[in-house]
Amino acid sequence: MYDEWRWETEEELIGHLLHVALRSFRAARPPPSVLAAAVARLSVALDGEVRTAPAPLPVPLPDITRPDITRPERPNSDTDAFRLSSFVADTFDGCYHDHLAPFGLSGRQAPTPSEWVGVILGLERSGPGAVTSPQSFIADIDFCPLLTGPPTGENRVRELTAFFGLLLPAWECAGVVERDDQGVARLTGLGTWVLARAANLAWGY
Repeated sequence: MYDEWRWETEEELIGHLLHVALRSFRAARPPPSVLAAAVARLSVALDGEVRTAPAPLPVPLPDITRPDITRPERPNSDTDAFRLSSFVADTFDGCYHDHLAPFGLSGRQAPTPSEWVGVILGLERSGPGAVTSPQSFIADIDFCPLLTGPPTGENRVRELTAFFGLLLPAWECAGVVERDDQGVARLTGLGTWVLARAANLAWGY
């Protein structure tokens, strides 16, 4: 599957896996009005704290000539695209970001980077309209073809269920998911587009 020994850190390995896997997904860029509306909702929820400075990258970005094919472009830090991507990237490890306290994510045990690989790739494969729930996310982790190991244990399932239950309202506020007529949270077109860019900010693939 992959040579784990080649990578010094888990983040480098995750960045490589996402770089290889996500390059086949090319969601359409949302209209500026959709991005602006999502950032406006977040500004209200976070009392104006939507980050505008670039996040530090744990590994160097590769020297590439076709970013539209090999990886999503890294958004300019002055754009709504960056602000939204940055917020979603922060939710990947919400326990380290005090500004996510309004959503209850601060101090929570977040998924590991490898667990996020399962979640992100599962959502990208399914595309807009995919059901988003703690149970579906855990299933994506357990059945991700890029990951090996035993199924998620009961204690970890409880931790992840608690985290994902808090994550969904944050993603709904950001426009990553929305509720259908039956109240089921589903991935949006905006969510499909922004998740790949948030992963780029988080792990620098």
